[in-house]
Amino acid sequence: MLDCWCSNYIAGSKEAIVVFTEIFIREKRNRVLETELKLLHRKLLAICTIAESLLAESVHNVINPNQNRISEMTRQQNVLSGMANQLESKCISVLTLEQPLLTDLRRITSMIKIGNELEQVANSSIELAASSYDWTDYRGSTILLKIEAMACLVIGMLNRSIDSYVRVDESLGKSVVSQVVDVRKYYSQIHDYLISPEVDSQFASCYLTYVIQHLASVTDHATRIASYSVFVASGQPLRPPRVLGYRLLEEAA
Repeated sequence: MLDCWCSNYIAGSKEAIVVFTEIFIREKRNRVLETELKLLHRKLLAICTIAESLLAESVHNVINPNQNRISEMTRQQNVLSGMANQLESKCISVLTLEQPLLTDLRRITSMIKIGNELEQVANSSIELAASSYDWTDYRGSTILLKIEAMACLVIGMLNRSIDSYVRVDESLGKSVVSQVVDVRKYYSQIHDYLISPEVDSQFASCYLTYVIQHLASVTDHATRIASYSVFVASGQPLRPPRVLGYRLLEEAA
């Protein structure tokens, strides 16, 4: 009987050791994953800062052309591209080694996509800055004021889309997506004016067309970033509408 009791005690002790070991390993992996998430978060925020700065500088350069500014912006774009590649590699490594679940999994996969979107924002910003023109004859004109208003709206959308991801704010992300309607209005009004006979300079019309196209492209990237924040918060995918896609379909009809 004593031998039977000893055998049961030893077997129970082994099971307890296995359970405690599993708990210890799980807790350790959770701490490692939490640390990795914080590092990834910092890397993404650094990319966000550069992307926001590039967009603001590009809009400023459109109104006040400066070729020296473009060269510095190109350097920052290259830095951002390298950081985005590093972020993607690190995210893939964490996904492989730590195997996160649920919210952590959604957050890490969204980081990869947001990094790619911000890289595209940087590319569009450089193209936008290169669309500069001598606007001396257009200072104070209605069309230039509308473009400035559209640019401010797009910059605000990008800032809020990033905030929605940082705060994991589903409602803020959805509100950013809803602002596509306002960008569409600006795009349609400006586009219709630029192709009208009222425009006396074809060169100015071409440059302004490039400007609103790049602003529309940045809007699409901002709404996709906002949709990723909604996905992280709720687990429900959100397909945001596009500005340029809407316009092209409208013209085809």
